[in-house]
Amino acid sequence: MDTSDPNSKKESKETEYRKVIVNIPKPLLDTLDLVCEMKFYTRKEAIKQSMRDFIKTEMGEDWTSPVMVEYEKKLVSDAMVGLAEGLAQASQSTIVKKAQQEQQAQQRYPPL
Repeated sequence: MDTSDPNSKKESKETEYRKVIVNIPKPLLDTLDLVCEMKFYTRKEAIKQSMRDFIKTEMGEDWTSPVMVEYEKKLVSDAMVGLAEGLAQASQSTIVKKAQQEQQAQQRYPPL
């Protein structure tokens, strides 16, 4: 199941890909390539964006696929773990400890 962010230009290394082979009329593909060149898109990104737009058009703006719900849960979970790890590292930093000591000293002895 593909859990890549459908709005992301940079996809995770964990994303599972599936190969799709389609026959596209040459004039349509030539036009796509021309637009991609003008808009600085790769063909791959243009096709993926077209798929996203199709899903949004057919299913509505507020529809969220079960795949996206799971993806968003994972993003939030990863963010929380990263935040906790960052806070734990920061609390051990000598700079942070020094700032905390200075803040505590200022609270005990406020300037006049």
